[in-house]
Amino acid sequence: AKTLLHKSSYAAQEESKIILAIKELSRTRAYLVGQLSEQKFQIHHYVNRLCPGFLNQKKSGIVPFSRTSLALLGQRFSAGRIRSWPRASLVKFLQRQGQHEPEAAADHLRTLAGLVLDPSPDMVSCWQNSLGQYLLQYQSLAQSVSSLEKELARSLAQTSGALLTSISGIGIVLASGMLAELGDPTAWRAVRCLCSYSGIVPRTSQTGGPDKPAQTGKVQRRCNRRAKNWIVQAGSLMGRCG
Repeated sequence: AKTLLHKSSYAAQEESKIILAIKELSRTRAYLVGQLSEQKFQIHHYVNRLCPGFLNQKKSGIVPFSRTSLALLGQRFSAGRIRSWPRASLVKFLQRQGQHEPEAAADHLRTLAGLVLDPSPDMVSCWQNSLGQYLLQYQSLAQSVSSLEKELARSLAQTSGALLTSISGIGIVLASGMLAELGDPTAWRAVRCLCSYSGIVPRTSQTGGPDKPAQTGKVQRRCNRRAKNWIVQAGSLMGRCG
C-alpha cells in the first residue's frame, strides 16, 4: 500500500527475445568457466607431482595451457619423459605446435627436468592417466566456452549493447554480461537505481531534516551479484586501459 501511495513502483518491461538469449548464453558460459577453473586446479595438482614448475613460464619457457603446453601434457608427461626425449625430436615437436623459439624452449624444458625430483615410480602411470582424463575434460570445456562466446558475439551484434565494445577494456564477454543482467538500455531506470540494483554504492539514510548530515552505511547485500561482477570487472579494465 505504501508503494502505491508514494508511486515509487515502476512498470516491468518484458525483455526482448534477443536479450533473454544473451542472458542464457552469458550465464551458461559463466558456469562453464567456473568448471574450467576447477579442471585447471586439478591439472596443476598432478603436474606439480610429475614435473614441478612446468606451468611456470619463467621456469619452463612454455606458456601455461597454451597449445604447446597441452600437447606436452598429453605425451605421457613426466620429468623423466622430458629428460629421455632427444633434443632434436623435442625441438621438432615444439616446432609442429607453433612454439616461438623452439630450441630455447627445449633447452628450458630439459634444464627444468634435470633440476626437479623424480616422481614416485610406482605412481607415475596412475598420475599420468588421471592427468590425461582431466586434460580431456579441460579441452572439451574450453571448446564449449569458445563456441558460446561466438554465439554471444552474433547475438550481441543485433543489439545496441554492441556499442559497449567501443570502450577501451570492454570486450564481447563483458558487454554481453552487462547487457544480459541490466536488460535493454531503452528500458533502463535512473542511474542511481541501476547502481543500487548492481550493489556498487552504499546505502544512505537521513533523519532530522536537511540540516543533519546523511549517514552512509554498507553496500546492500540484496543486489544482482552477476551484474555487480560484470560492472566491477569492466571498471577495473577501463581503469587499466584508460
